[in-house]
Amino acid sequence: LAAEVFSSPDKREWLESLLHPQILRRIHSLITRSNKKISVVEAPLLFEAGLAESFTFTVCLAAPEKTLEARALKRGWSRAQYRSRVKAQLSAAEKYAKADVVLENSGKPGELAGKIKFLCRFLEGTAKN
Repeated sequence: LAAEVFSSPDKREWLESLLHPQILRRIHSLITRSNKKISVVEAPLLFEAGLAESFTFTVCLAAPEKTLEARALKRGWSRAQYRSRVKAQLSAAEKYAKADVVLENSGKPGELAGKIKFLCRFLEGTAKN
């Protein structure tokens, strides 16, 4: 499926038009039922899908292109698969400009986890009841 939709912008847009509204409804349902002050949603195509307006605060993770490609290859993607997905997204600079916060993510997983915990504590402290 990925090979098909990433080789055709029309097919990708068609699939996204089916999936994104359903995904957004599900996210809103889960948030509404939650008793937490804040909710965290991982949405890789948040800006591309025009969904950022549905959220109060956005965070973008940043890493050098070579690091991102190496991670994709380690997960079993080919270079062509990686490049087709990157081509379908906004540039890193565009995402960083749109995000409220950009967290550097080129280190070890534990380093990112610490940054996320710090950010969540900050947001919980500023969230309205």
